[in-house]
Amino acid sequence: MQTTKIEISELKAPFDLAQLKELLLPLDTSFTTDMVFQVEKQSNSFKLVPQVLETPLNKRYELDLDSSEKEWDRVLLARQGGDLLGYLAYSYKNWNKRLAIWHFYVDPAHRKKGVGSVLMDRLKRTGQIIGAKSIWVETNNVNYPAIQMYQKLGFSLCGLDTSLYIGTNSDSCDEAAIYLVCTI
Repeated sequence: MQTTKIEISELKAPFDLAQLKELLLPLDTSFTTDMVFQVEKQSNSFKLVPQVLETPLNKRYELDLDSSEKEWDRVLLARQGGDLLGYLAYSYKNWNKRLAIWHFYVDPAHRKKGVGSVLMDRLKRTGQIIGAKSIWVETNNVNYPAIQMYQKLGFSLCGLDTSLYIGTNSDSCDEAAIYLVCTI
């Protein structure tokens, strides 16, 4: 699994935008999958049906650090030596005692090597310290690898939104948002 210790550090808002760009933008946020979840609407429910793709899907997420709409105010960085292996950007809402993950990426060369687990363990410990009751995250129905990872890390499905991406100027407009939660 791990041969060298993964070091976790945390950045808190207000961020040095130049430093944040230098740290986060080089990380590869893409994923490739040959499976997606097809969302089937039923009369009073939805069903997620795994679907094998004929051609693997490759998708990359863009991180807009210049936007004033950033919902997150903290970033956990996973490093080994001087290399950034991954990061997890999050926020905390006191009214419902919930941590929300806004970005969670591990460089492809370091996936399935425990980096995501180390970041999530740190977030869970942080949540326990501040009194959070749950961790919430949104991904989409085509990010099958992320959904599988979240479930492996103790998350369960808690909702979906078939209209969230309709107004986006991206290839995501036909996708459905999938929400997952993990109690702490």
